[in-house]
Amino acid sequence: MLDTLLQIGKTLRKSGRLRHHRYIKPAPKAEMTKTGTIKTDVVYLVLPVREDFTFDFDNLEDNFHNENIIPNFYYLAYKSADADSSVKYLWGDISYSVDKKGKEQGSYRIDKTKNAFNRANKDASFFVGTAITKFRHSFDINQEQIENLLRKYSQEKNCYLHFNFQGKHWYQFEDELKAVNKKFLQDFIGEKQNDSIVLRKNLYKTLASPEKNLPFPNFSASNIYKTRTFQSEDEVLDLIYAINYSTKAVISERDIKIIILPKGENLDAKDIEEFFERRKFKDADDAEDKLIEQNKNEPDMLFAPVVDENVSSDIVEFDFVFSKAGGMTSPDVDMIELAGIKRSSLAELATRANKLRQNIEAEREKLVGKSDKIKSLNIKWSFLNILGDVTKDKKKYQSHLLRVLPQIYSGTYYKDAVLLPAFIEKTEYNIRQEKSDFNLLKFNYEFLVKIRNNNGETAMEDMKNSKSYAAGKLLGRLAQPVSWEIKSFEKNYVGLLSRRISDKQGLVAFANFINQKLAIHERVYPSLKEKYTELADILSEMENKEYHREYCAFGFFEGYFAKFEKPEKTVIEGENQ
Repeated sequence: MLDTLLQIGKTLRKSGRLRHHRYIKPAPKAEMTKTGTIKTDVVYLVLPVREDFTFDFDNLEDNFHNENIIPNFYYLAYKSADADSSVKYLWGDISYSVDKKGKEQGSYRIDKTKNAFNRANKDASFFVGTAITKFRHSFDINQEQIENLLRKYSQEKNCYLHFNFQGKHWYQFEDELKAVNKKFLQDFIGEKQNDSIVLRKNLYKTLASPEKNLPFPNFSASNIYKTRTFQSEDEVLDLIYAINYSTKAVISERDIKIIILPKGENLDAKDIEEFFERRKFKDADDAEDKLIEQNKNEPDMLFAPVVDENVSSDIVEFDFVFSKAGGMTSPDVDMIELAGIKRSSLAELATRANKLRQNIEAEREKLVGKSDKIKSLNIKWSFLNILGDVTKDKKKYQSHLLRVLPQIYSGTYYKDAVLLPAFIEKTEYNIRQEKSDFNLLKFNYEFLVKIRNNNGETAMEDMKNSKSYAAGKLLGRLAQPVSWEIKSFEKNYVGLLSRRISDKQGLVAFANFINQKLAIHERVYPSLKEKYTELADILSEMENKEYHREYCAFGFFEGYFAKFEKPEKTVIEGENQ
């Protein structure tokens, strides 16, 4: 995964894509809410800098609006360590704002105890003899006036101060930009070990740092080279250019982040940027409530980013990293990595899943009809419907998704021992909550079963051909009239079904109970009598070791929630088997 990241960084660096630099950020842009109100307002100031690096305040532009130039505004977010939380201002443009609580934001701090310009004085000594030194000298003289500008224009707005060096941007001073990168490398790179370059400060999440607690017991700082070495300083710089993509989720679902890195021999910067940025991937937290109805030929959400035909055909493989998202002060934690998953294989999986979805949705439509309120099936949504609970975090769902998604992408999703018990549990819970939706939920289960790669097509058939399923379905049919007579039957018996049929003996006892209630309430219709006889035959033939509780429960729900077969007019009274 790191090798792929370095190749991406090399491509971006050589193409001059400055915005991908870890510590160089684009100017903030004004944003509007969906209702048309201002979410983020930005005022752009342009301060001319003369050839001798003095500032021309008389020609300050305080309402700059050139939309062709603003996209070229960048500022330096200088740090001497990736974990450094202090803000230092070295030179160049400034992004500054104050939030509602009065806390300073952006690349500058005015507060005397945290002043960003003063904090960078020690680092600035590295740049003696460069334009940076001349600029800082002029800034030092005019510091109070500049900070007053930032205060004035940051009231309820983001203030962006651009320094115009006779038509040049600060980053167009090539020698100075090289010097800044050299300083970054000096800060991050330690002494060579085993003739290789190693990091002495934390830059990338899976690389150890001797300046922090080492992640391995009895592992000394002198052995850092054993975790990962770099062949040159340029390779470290490649990492600085690509590292933002190492934490950018292409697909996310609550605390799960799926980082996907494209691979190919002839990829250029445009190919890479297009893959990451053209689709505007939505977070799954919003998707749960605002699922977009899928077009019949549109791939599942999980596959859409990697099989998009509009993305460069030079992308032939992907590396996947499944991470648990960190918090405000904690980093993401990488859980599983998949390397070199072929795009063609993913396309085959996506096509198969899409075909299965269409077939199952057609079956669903025959049973429950067509409605705009019934959402199209997709993998994440189906797992959520079965494994989701009333808690906000839905930990059971997230934990299972993190386990099975790597299997789905790698084509190794063969078995899932969790799914059927969870489906039965969810069905029973919904019944107890008087929100029974078995005839919809079962299609989510069938979809997830059939996308398995070796036996998905036959797994449903194996269940439906079992004696346990057949017995359950017959018993479900027999239970229908009982629910009409006993108001609490559905909630107290059907909603707790798996407890009552935990083994074959429990199933027999429950069958006798239902038969007795049918007799008491004079509901032993001839058709039901036949079903009970058939059930008795199955139970007599079925050995204890053949019994499968979940199969039986699934069959019961199939029978119980099916359309009731109208009885014949003749009623056999007092029948008790």
